[in-house]
Amino acid sequence: MKSVIIFLMVGAVVALLTGCGELAYLDPTGISGVVNAVSFNKDMELIQKRRNITMKFRSNPDTDAWYDQRQKIAQALGDRVFDKDFSRVFDSLVLAVSTMELKVSNMERQSGFIAASGITLSPTESKAMRREAVNDWCRQNNFDPSILDQPVKSSQAKSMEDMLDFDGMMTQYEKMQKGLTFQLVKMGESQTKAKLRFSDVYYPDEVEIYYKLVWQAVDKQIFVDQNIEGTVEGRK
Repeated sequence: MKSVIIFLMVGAVVALLTGCGELAYLDPTGISGVVNAVSFNKDMELIQKRRNITMKFRSNPDTDAWYDQRQKIAQALGDRVFDKDFSRVFDSLVLAVSTMELKVSNMERQSGFIAASGITLSPTESKAMRREAVNDWCRQNNFDPSILDQPVKSSQAKSMEDMLDFDGMMTQYEKMQKGLTFQLVKMGESQTKAKLRFSDVYYPDEVEIYYKLVWQAVDKQIFVDQNIEGTVEGRK
């Protein structure tokens, strides 16, 4: 009987050292403790891989390929010429920005410059776009994106995962204060060129969507303003 008690005590100590005290105590053979220790080690390897991904993403959420794609998109969609006078286009841009619920940080009529921030997609679209961006970023940086979805099994590893907040990587990109700028150039008495550019928007597919959304809002506002107010009076 004494030897059995000693065996149980030794088993419990070993289990505590491996972080699996409860299961090992219930299993005097120690097999459960060994299995749980192996599971814990695998979980720790997974957490380390996730940590490597998140650290690199936070230090540089952009890629060279994305940069090149954004330049091509800007050349194709970034400039528009309106057959409207400068004042009409400027006022319509201001109203379009307001309609999109963006926060204007700088605006100067004389130079035709408008800077705003807060552009975003709907929650559902943002979530889908965020995941696409992270997956593509992982592939371009030679990481396996499925690592971010693999669940940890041991309770100890789960606690560490929650403390390190790996989900923060998924939301960091979405929460960036994405901004835009308009620069107007007077081409003639009734012709104005508008240059639209975005900041802190790295994923090319998202940039392309924003260009389409903003230009649609501007076109609609110019059409509405023209029909309701007629021509805009020149302002000094």
